[in-house]
Amino acid sequence: MKRQDLLTILITFAMGIVLGFYIYVTGFATNNQRESMSPDEEESGLIITGEAYGGCQRVGNCPSFNIAADGTYRYFYTPLGSSEQIMKQGVMPFAMQQQLQQHVLQPALTAQRLPIQPVFCESFVDGIDVRYRVTLDGVESVLNSCGTDVVADSGLWQALSNIWTYFERNS
Repeated sequence: MKRQDLLTILITFAMGIVLGFYIYVTGFATNNQRESMSPDEEESGLIITGEAYGGCQRVGNCPSFNIAADGTYRYFYTPLGSSEQIMKQGVMPFAMQQQLQQHVLQPALTAQRLPIQPVFCESFVDGIDVRYRVTLDGVESVLNSCGTDVVADSGLWQALSNIWTYFERNS
């Protein structure tokens, strides 16, 4: 066997080991780690569920999403001109995850989840309102654009609204 052939075989073998290790670490190890987590561990961190309601309910195409603590999301929407709902999965951009970590804090959630009797809501006239179920370190808060004391120009509400903007631009 020539020296060149032996070198080719060794390089191919080494690349196979490196590629196999990479696939294991990025795919199988992270899935096994998530499966082995206890329910208490899954509740830690930030989990957000958002749903639109109002005029879109009549035709059954209100979008919704769920963002897990690790930044993965599932977004359900109905494309324009279709009647079938689609699910899109992915990972939120790091900048958005940071924005949520900075603004979705317990004091802001506590203040803005207080129930109110709204005078006017967009959903009263076939517009769209949104409801968020935010779980932060095991404590659940429900925020509603029509029914809780949200401050529309607060960092919390802007961070949550940016999620919808992201999904609308990327779907």
